[in-house]
Amino acid sequence: MVIDNIYFLLKGKLQYYRLHNRIKRLIRDGLHLGENVTIMPSVRIDDEYPFLIEIGDNCSLSHGVTILAHDATTFKFTQGYTKLEKVVIHDNVYFGENVIVLPGSVIGPNSLVASGSVVNKRIPPNSCNAGIPARRYHDFGEFIDNHKKLISQNAIFEYKELHGPNYREARQKVKQIIDNEDIIYVRGTISGVPFTFNGRDFR
Repeated sequence: MVIDNIYFLLKGKLQYYRLHNRIKRLIRDGLHLGENVTIMPSVRIDDEYPFLIEIGDNCSLSHGVTILAHDATTFKFTQGYTKLEKVVIHDNVYFGENVIVLPGSVIGPNSLVASGSVVNKRIPPNSCNAGIPARRYHDFGEFIDNHKKLISQNAIFEYKELHGPNYREARQKVKQIIDNEDIIYVRGTISGVPFTFNGRDFR
C-alpha cells in the first residue's frame, strides 16, 4: 500500500513537470493562457500555431482534448497551403474528454462542451453543447442548478473514499446504489486539482 502511494505520487509529479514545461513552451510561443486553467496531461494544444489560441480564466480541459488553429486538409492538393484561423475560448468553459476544437471556433463564456464533441463554429455563451458538430442542448445556469439540486438529494462519496485504503468497501456501496438506479456524486480529488495553471506564473 505504501509503495503504491509513493508510485502514484511520483507519477503525478512527473506528469505535472512534463505538462508544466510543455505549457511554458506554448506560452513562450504565443499561447494566451488565463488564470486557474485546468489542463490534463493528455490535452493537445496546437504547438505549431499556439499564438492563434486564447484560453480564458477558470477553464477546464479534460483528458484527450485537442485544440487546433490550423487546417492542413488542403496541403497536398494546393501545392502546400494550410489554412490558419484563431481559436478563442472565453472564461468559465468546460471541455469533456476527447473534445476537438477546430480552427475558427469561438466558445462563449460559461459554456460546457460534452465529451466526444467537435466544435467547428461559435458556441453561444451560457450554454451546454454536444455532438458533431457541437450544438446547444441546455442552458448552462439551469444545468448547474439542476445538478446542485440533485447533489442535495443523492448520495455523496469523497474521492479519497473510492481511491484510498478502504476503497473496496466504498466501491461496493457505490455499485449497490447505482444498481438501484440512483445517482451518486463524488466530491474532490486526492490533492485538489493537480493540473491547474495560471498564465501569469509563466511570464
